[in-house]
Amino acid sequence: MLNDLHYSIRTLLKNPGFTAVAVLTLALGIGANTAIFSLLNALILRELPVREPHRLVALSTITPKGQPAGLSYLMFEEIRQQKVFSSLFTWSGEVLYNLEANGKLWLSPVSFVTGDYYRTLGVVPFMGRAILPEDEGLQGRSPNNIAVISFGCWQRRFGSDPAVVGKVMRVEGKPYTIVGVTPKEFLGLRVGTSEDVTAPLTNLLPIERLRRGRFLSFDVVGRLKEDIALDEARAQLEALWPSIQKSTVSPDWSSLEQKEFLSYRLRTVSAATGAGWASFLRQRFTRPLCILMGLVGLVLLIACVNLASLLGRVAGV
Repeated sequence: MLNDLHYSIRTLLKNPGFTAVAVLTLALGIGANTAIFSLLNALILRELPVREPHRLVALSTITPKGQPAGLSYLMFEEIRQQKVFSSLFTWSGEVLYNLEANGKLWLSPVSFVTGDYYRTLGVVPFMGRAILPEDEGLQGRSPNNIAVISFGCWQRRFGSDPAVVGKVMRVEGKPYTIVGVTPKEFLGLRVGTSEDVTAPLTNLLPIERLRRGRFLSFDVVGRLKEDIALDEARAQLEALWPSIQKSTVSPDWSSLEQKEFLSYRLRTVSAATGAGWASFLRQRFTRPLCILMGLVGLVLLIACVNLASLLGRVAGV
C-alpha cells in the first residue's frame, strides 16, 4: 500500500500544473459549497428551537413599493380577536439598547413583547419564570419593570450565578428586576442575532400611546389552531384586512398618509425559521441563494471531472 502511495505521489509531481488546478478547483468548490450551505441553513432551513415551530405565523405589512413595514398595536388588538390563532403576541426588537449590570455597560438588542410571547412560542425558561400577561399592566395598572435574560447573558454578565433571579439590571438607565433565564438553545426570533433581554412592551411605550395607532413598527406572531392551516389563515386574514385597516387609521394622520396606509398589504408567512427581518430575508434571498448553490454544484462537478481525469492519468502511467 505504501509503495502505491509513493508511486501516486511521484506521478502527481510529474504533472504539477494539472495537479494544482484540479486540487485548487476541488478545494474552492468544497469551501464555497460549505459556506453557501451554512448561510442557506441559517436563513432558510433551520427552524426555531420552540414547540411545533411549523405552526407559528408571522404577520407584517408590505408598502406599495414592496418594502416591509410593521403593524400598529391597534391592528394587533384587532387581529387578536380573530379565530385562526390559539395565542398571539406582538413585539419590537430591532434596536440596540444600553444595558448595565454588575457595574459593566454594553449594547445589545432588547425585545419588548406582550405577555403571551413565551407561551405562544412554547419556550419554558431554564430558570425562574417567563413574562406573563399580568406584567403588561393593562386596565389602568402600571407595567411590571421585569426582564427575562438570555442564557448567554446569564453566563457572560452574571457569571452563571444560580441566584440571578431577583437581581436588578438597567436598560437605558431604567431598573428591571430579572425574573427568568431562557434556555440555552433559544436565541430569539431574528436570524443572526441574540437578544440579551426581553421585557414587557408597555415598558417601551405606555398603553395609551400604543393605542394611538401611529406606530407601524411592531411585528405580530401567532400560533395556528390545530385545525387551521397556513393558507386558510392567510385567506381569512386577507379577507378581513380592509376592515382592520379602516378601523385602525390614526386620526392624527393627514389624508395623504391615510391613503398611503390603506394601500398597505398584509403579509402572512410561516415563522418556523424566524420572524421580523428574518422572514423578509428568507423571501428576498431564497432564490439568489438557490441559484448560487447551483453554480457551486457546477464548480464541484468540474472539480470531480478534473479529479477523475487526474486519477486516469495516474492509473495510465
